Amino acid sequence: MLRVLPLSLFWVKIKVLDIGKFYQGKMKYRQSLFWDTKPENIDKEKHKRYIIERVLEFGRDREVRDVVREFSVKEIRKVVNLPRSLTPKTKNLWIHILKK
Repeated sequence: MLRVLPLSLFWVKIKVLDIGKFYQGKMKYRQSLFWDTKPENIDKEKHKRYIIERVLEFGRDREVRDVVREFSVKEIRKVVNLPRSLTPKTKNLWIHILKK
């Protein structure tokens, strides 16, 4: 019997990269996630780096799924690889999750 722990990187990788096929709905933002601006003022195209950074660093599961659904893995990987975009621990986690 194979047991997959919900916090294992394998489970996270499968869920994050495949979620776009199954998830439908509108991307919503919490005020606490974007504490320095109003969520309704955020434009998906203009502020994509800002959205990706905040959600990967501070977001909940649903918000991470929304970001993966809204933006390509290539765009997310680009933000993760920026020098000062994420804390070292978060950056390391996302580098492992987004490996080819």
